[in-house]
Amino acid sequence: PVDSAYYIISTDCGLIWQTPILMPFPPAFQGISPPAQPSYHTTSLYAMFDNSDNLHIADAVNPVLYDTLPVVLPAEIRHYCSTNNPIWSLVRHANTDTVIAGGGQSYIWAYCPTIVQQSPTGYLYAV
Repeated sequence: PVDSAYYIISTDCGLIWQTPILMPFPPAFQGISPPAQPSYHTTSLYAMFDNSDNLHIADAVNPVLYDTLPVVLPAEIRHYCSTNNPIWSLVRHANTDTVIAGGGQSYIWAYCPTIVQQSPTGYLYAV
C-alpha cells in the first residue's frame, strides 16, 4: 500500500530473512492545510537495535502535496519503535517558519536522519 513501509529482519547475517513487517506511516502533519499524506524520502529511514534488542527507526517524513506551486515542503523527523506506546514519536517538525536557510522550490527540510544509543545511560539521540 502507498500509506506504509516495510522492514525485514535476518537473525543469521542475511542467510534467511523473516516475513516483512508492516510499518505504517506516522500521524504526521496534523493541522496542515490542505491535508497532507505522509511520504518517505529515499534516504529517510535509518534503523538501529538498542541494548535490549529493540528495533528503532529514525525517519524523515515529507508530505505529498498537490496543486501547491511553488512547493516548499515541510518535514518531520520521527522515531519508530514497535515496543513503545505510541509506536511513533515526533523528534522535530521543520518548515519555512522553523528553519533559517534558503532551499528553493521542492526543497526537503529534513532527510537522512540517524539515531544512536548512548552507553551506559541508554539515552537515544537523533540527528
